[in-house]
Amino acid sequence: MEALQIREAYGPMVVMTSIMVIFASALFFQFQRQQSQSRDPRLPPIVTDIGFKDTGKLFNAPTAPRDVLQLARRVGSKVFELPLLPGRAVSLFIITDYKAARKALEDVKSTKFKPLNLFFFRTTHNGPNIVIAEGHRWKHVRKNTSAAFSPANIKKMIPPIDMILDNWIRDVLEPSIEANTSIDILDEMNKITANVIANVAFDYEFAPGEREQFLFDLSTCWQVFGADAGSNILMQLQYISLLYPSIWRAKFAAKRMYKFCEKMMNDYRKKVGTKRQEHKLIDMILHDDEYANDGERYRDMVAYVIAGFDTTANTLSFALRELSRYPDEQTKLRKALQACKSPDEERNCPQLKMVLKEITRMFPAAALGSVRQLGRDLVLPSGNIIPKDSLVNTNYYAIQRDEELFENPDAFHPSRWENPTPEQTMSIMTFSLGRRSCQGQGLANIELNLILHRLISKYSFEIEEEGIEANVILFKPVGTTLLVKRV
Repeated sequence: MEALQIREAYGPMVVMTSIMVIFASALFFQFQRQQSQSRDPRLPPIVTDIGFKDTGKLFNAPTAPRDVLQLARRVGSKVFELPLLPGRAVSLFIITDYKAARKALEDVKSTKFKPLNLFFFRTTHNGPNIVIAEGHRWKHVRKNTSAAFSPANIKKMIPPIDMILDNWIRDVLEPSIEANTSIDILDEMNKITANVIANVAFDYEFAPGEREQFLFDLSTCWQVFGADAGSNILMQLQYISLLYPSIWRAKFAAKRMYKFCEKMMNDYRKKVGTKRQEHKLIDMILHDDEYANDGERYRDMVAYVIAGFDTTANTLSFALRELSRYPDEQTKLRKALQACKSPDEERNCPQLKMVLKEITRMFPAAALGSVRQLGRDLVLPSGNIIPKDSLVNTNYYAIQRDEELFENPDAFHPSRWENPTPEQTMSIMTFSLGRRSCQGQGLANIELNLILHRLISKYSFEIEEEGIEANVILFKPVGTTLLVKRV
């Protein structure tokens, strides 16, 4: 009933008003721009054959990482300007040079540009959280939770990760081998990594159906709030969005994720007196007295749950896909792992490290990188300048496939990391850089090492269906199915 009342009250009038506001703002910015001095010749080149609508389509396409890379190669410049509004009233500078990207990301005056994130995070996370927060709201959470991912605590995570993988092998992998049926590798890696983050960070074991519901709800939010709304600005407007049934479905999905995190916290509160786990993330969130209320806690928990499993699952899936596509590399890795004399030696196997380095180079989970607003002028290696307050996109996918740094950059070639150059090493930005770098990279690395070394050393994988590479907020292999055999 409330939905119908909102639609009646804010229908056509709001549609027209919102459109007028958007274009009036664009004209105002354009007027200001025209009144300013002529374009500084030190600015990076403009891509003249792409309009602001084309920019939107470019970044919202499932093929966006590859498309931006091809555009960068066509333009012939590692930094270039694309329009975000008509007449280039607002532009986005694309950075595919690792040195310039590092300067932008590591500058303490650079900030995440909130308007590009607010809709997705306000909706998916039911309001602002640590991902988009600045100032005290961000600092106190980062400070009070950093110990959760310390080396000592990461070491404590190894036994539960092993146990979760044991259960998956017993319940999923071995039965698929017996039945000679394939597995959807992304679906299965999502299940494993979701179980891991629930256990090691939140001291929680999913009840029947909870994990599947959470994964379904997150997928709904990725698609509707991320992909669909990203290509249709009307879906982002406060009242107009309510006219879209898919927005309502996604809102309910987001609320279920929020309520699930509330349930995890309430369950943990019951344990605090007798089974407190001070080294776990949930304990640190609970006992951080600088939170304004529990709502802030639950929103941050949603962010940590999502960040804690999705990116790792995508990386594992790409690793198993590429090793299936290149059986010689799979065999080479297996032989190296089988020659190891202990689990620690396996986890530190040089060949395993090279494979993972190459996978994260080729398939960064956040393939489109980060958007920052510069707090000062950025001087580029070329001598060009990006002015203060400009928006820059540090595009990881393109940076890590730089033809000047890597021979045959689009080829899976782990041995390139046997003797990498300093420039090659510095160009890898898997976990971002600077103060906003990935807080949980230690957990991600131990999961990647543990899971991949155990699977490859005992099983062989081959492609049944290769699937496609798709960017839906994050970069992932969709529809990839693999056949598995014991070795």
